[in-house]
Order: sequence, then C-alpha cells, then structure tokens
Amino acid sequence: MRFYIHTLLILFIGGWSPLVLCELRFPEFPSKNKPVSFNLHTEYFRSHSNYTHFGQYADLPDKNFFQYVAVHPSLSYSPFPYYLNFELFANSFYASSKSMGTSRDVFRPTVAGIGFNIYHKIQTFYAGLELRGGIPLYKNFFEKTNEIILGDGAYFIEPGLWLLFNPSQIFYVYYNTAFRYRMAHLSGLLFNRLGGVLKTQHTDAGLAVHSFISLPSNSQERPVNQVEDRLKTVNGGSYTFYSIKPSVLAWTAWLELKFQPIFTKIYFNLNTLGNNYARGFSFGLVTKFKWSTKPSITERKRVMRFRFDEDEEETAPSSERNSYFEEEDDLYNKKNINQELKQELNFLKH
Repeated sequence: MRFYIHTLLILFIGGWSPLVLCELRFPEFPSKNKPVSFNLHTEYFRSHSNYTHFGQYADLPDKNFFQYVAVHPSLSYSPFPYYLNFELFANSFYASSKSMGTSRDVFRPTVAGIGFNIYHKIQTFYAGLELRGGIPLYKNFFEKTNEIILGDGAYFIEPGLWLLFNPSQIFYVYYNTAFRYRMAHLSGLLFNRLGGVLKTQHTDAGLAVHSFISLPSNSQERPVNQVEDRLKTVNGGSYTFYSIKPSVLAWTAWLELKFQPIFTKIYFNLNTLGNNYARGFSFGLVTKFKWSTKPSITERKRVMRFRFDEDEEETAPSSERNSYFEEEDDLYNKKNINQELKQELNFLKH
C-alpha cells in the first residue's frame, strides 16, 4: 500500500528535477539588455540510504556512504533583441564512497551538451519551447573496475516546455515539463517543476517542488541483481546513478542576490519520496555573470532613460510601473519619449 501511495504522489505532482544527472535547474529567461551569460553551478550531495522499489527507504549496507561535489559550467547567448537562447553545458563530479570497507574517490567530467529555447510573450505570460541534448563523456558499467559510477552513460535528447505567469511586480510562478529519451536501452524520464518566486530589487526568494519518474518502455533494462552488485562494489550501494527505473520527489528553497553583473543563488534541496533512488540532501551555489555585447550603447540607453524618467515625474505610481518581465520591453513601448531616445532604440532594434 505504501508503494502505491508514494507512486501516486509522484505521478500527481509530476516528474521534477533531473537530479539523476545533478541538473537542478531554475527559471532563466533571455535578456535583451544582457544577452551573454556564464553560469557556474556547484553542489554538494550526501546519502546514507536508498528508496527501495516499494517506496520505503533502507540504509546502505555496512554503514556505507556516497557523496559528491558537482561542478556544472554553462555558457548561453541570446541574439539581441529576440527571446531566443542558445546554451552549452557540461557536468563533472568529484565523488567519494565507502564500499565494502574501502574508501574510494574520483573526479570526472561526465556529460557535455547543447540546448536551445525560444519564448513567446503575451503581456505578463511567457511560454517557452526547449530542446536539449547530451553526450556521455565516459562509461565504465561493464568493466570490472573499482571506479565510482557517475552517470548513466547514455546519449539523450530532451524536449521541454516552460510556462511562467507574472501577476504582480513582486511575485511570479513557473512550471516546466520535459521528456528525456535515453539511449543504451534505458527507460525514458519525465521531469516536471513547479515553483513560486518572491522578488525585490536586489533579492529573489523561491520555493519549488520537483521530481522525475521513469516511464514504461520496451527497452532492455539491466538485470537488477547485476546493477545492485555493481553499485555495492563501487558506490557503496547508493542508487544516485545507474539505478533501474528511478523516481524521486524533492523540495528546493533558494535565495538569489542580484548585484549586476553578478547574480548569486544559494539553495538547499531535500529528497522526500522516491523509488529506486538515493535518499539524501544537497546544497549548492549558482553564480551567473551577465554582460552586454554593446556596453557603450547600453550605458547610453540607461542614462537617457534615467534622465527622461526624472523629467517626467520623480516617482511613478506603483500601478503604472512595468511588471518584472516587461522591464526588458519598456524602452520600446514608452510613450512621448524624445527624438534622441527614439533614434537610439531604432538603432538597437536593427
């Protein structure tokens, strides 16, 4: 009965957070002012137990443990002034485990990939289509080595959908769903994310629930006993990577500090339900650098906008201010601006 309750809860809330590759993702949207960005995501994860096939959890044998420090750099570019985004990303891990009385550790790059997304805006509502793909940088699952397993060793392609609603200046909600098709005879994964964000001028605070589930497939899964023996030998028995048909539900809370051009996000993540997956916690740091490809023009635009706003009125009523995601467009739609600003904006459009 507990197994069915866990499964229904995960199916109801959806499949969120691709933690199977340690890709805890947050809503990111292309910027017309800052089209180039570099993202450095680091995370620490530790586990002493697994969720079983029946939704319960069991400690790793012989007081084993599994932990890692992950580093995920990415570089993105949004062609000005459109809501497009191209991204290059990679995953790498420094992991350690206690397995069968022996401690092991290894550092390895595991995945490299590319992504593309495009958004359409209707007032305060955003809809985005996304396509990502990944290439495994190593696979050692069939080798009789003592090296820790740090991935599933499969090529993947992942179409997805982002929806975001910004009803006020200080709050927005988002939803994301994606399907990951994995090769190497592995089951597909369905991801979902649902979150809310409170924002101020210099900080954002967010809370999200996320999970992923394995979808039924006709692929040839590995024999359970072979997988368990392999993971027990090198990963302390942890199901963090390479388990059969995993699923998990987790919660994430974060705080972001926004002092341009650097944006820093601190988060804590806790796995709360699952099947055939590691039970544990993680915390991390995401640092993003954003800059413009036309700094002189951008700076002139800001100065002119500030000067015009001062002349128009010292403080605009809150009801007339643009919403969070209209800030990128207000320079194009503002009425009664002087001719000099119009010329600058027309130049930027082309």
